[in-house]
Parts: sequence; structure tokens; C-alpha cells
Amino acid sequence: MRLIRTALIVIVLLGAAWFAIRYVWEILPIYIYSEPNAEMLTPVRFPC
Repeated sequence: MRLIRTALIVIVLLGAAWFAIRYVWEILPIYIYSEPNAEMLTPVRFPC
């Protein structure tokens, strides 16, 4: 019973980490590219 609970906790933590990484991966480039001093660095402009 304890092993099952530990496995469930690990699965939930991995899922949460995966969602967090995916969220950061989506948001971070938009945040970086929306900076005014990054206009020279990127050819793509995201609509704000």
C-alpha cells in the first residue's frame, strides 16, 4: 500500500514538473522577445 502511494506521489510530481517546464517553454520566449532591447536579437515579433 505504501509503495502504491509513493508511486502515485512520484507520478503526480513528474506530471506537475512536466506542465511547469512546458509552461515556461511557452512563456519564456514571448517574455524575452517582448523586451524592447531584444528587437535586434529576434526576427520574430510576437503580438502583445
